Amino acid sequence: MKPLLRICLYCISVLYLVTPIVAFAQNVDAPQANDPQKQVAVDSEPTPMEIAFGAFQRGFYLTALNKALPLAENGDANAQTLIAFIYDQGLGVPKRPKEAAAWYGFAANAGNREAQFSYAAMLMQGEAIEKNIEEATGFFKKAADKGHPQAQFNYAEIIAKKNSSHKAYAAALPYYIGAATSGIAEAQYVLALIYAEGLGVPQPDLTKAREWMGKAAVEGLTVAQLEFGIWLVNGTGGKAEPKIGAQWLLRAATKGNVVAQNRIAKLYFAGLGIEKNPVEGAKWHLLAKQQGKKDLELDEFYKNLSDDEKEQVQTAFDNLIASRGQLKNK
Repeated sequence: MKPLLRICLYCISVLYLVTPIVAFAQNVDAPQANDPQKQVAVDSEPTPMEIAFGAFQRGFYLTALNKALPLAENGDANAQTLIAFIYDQGLGVPKRPKEAAAWYGFAANAGNREAQFSYAAMLMQGEAIEKNIEEATGFFKKAADKGHPQAQFNYAEIIAKKNSSHKAYAAALPYYIGAATSGIAEAQYVLALIYAEGLGVPQPDLTKAREWMGKAAVEGLTVAQLEFGIWLVNGTGGKAEPKIGAQWLLRAATKGNVVAQNRIAKLYFAGLGIEKNPVEGAKWHLLAKQQGKKDLELDEFYKNLSDDEKEQVQTAFDNLIASRGQLKNK
């Protein structure tokens, strides 16, 4: 396995273990007004499940729970998933993880993809129920095969990390693509590095890699913003665009990425892609250095600054530290 991808997976490998409410909402089979085949259902009285979910959407969680309970006891997988989610998140009731796991289990075995994902997460964590990686993997796969984006990413990670071979990445690739296409930034980032390294694909494709890295950066993934900025400055996968690259590096640096802070310092000193400003460069260098990122070349640049410039650097550095503290307290 090549070093770049090893770093990527070390940084990114965080399983999605919480069912998003939006994704859950999309799974409830409620009739849509613009669906001719379901127009009759729209014009008629709402079903009991629609009433339960309507209450949930309005924040009446106890009402939703009471309306869903008889449906769940009769085997309605959507109602079982709704109850599990309420217990899991403690919405209107104390958190009941064991009861949530039980209801997720019923719904998962009945084929509900949201429940399959959440039940797999609980099996993976091993807190509310006994840990079972093999069973969790199976439920992640079931949810992934039904198009659940977070499950696709989780399952891809599990496959890819079994032995990190070309064959393993080839098997994981469709799931990474599914998750990335659905907007999962971590999947977009991993997919970019897979194409860059040529793992699981016939050959490296830096153009495609840059495209996916850009998508991950736009989604707000800091490590992708760092990589995308570096690629744009260096012209990896396309023409060099140092001005745009510098802005991505500055964005990642502002969010606290130490490597980005080091790189933007270099750009400020060199005047590459950004107006030359030794004071700004030294400021970012000191911040990165404070967090353990040593750089002898930048140390030398700082040493050669005038006393007046060093005073400006200290002021800028103090202001930066103060502003970061204010952001953390908000």
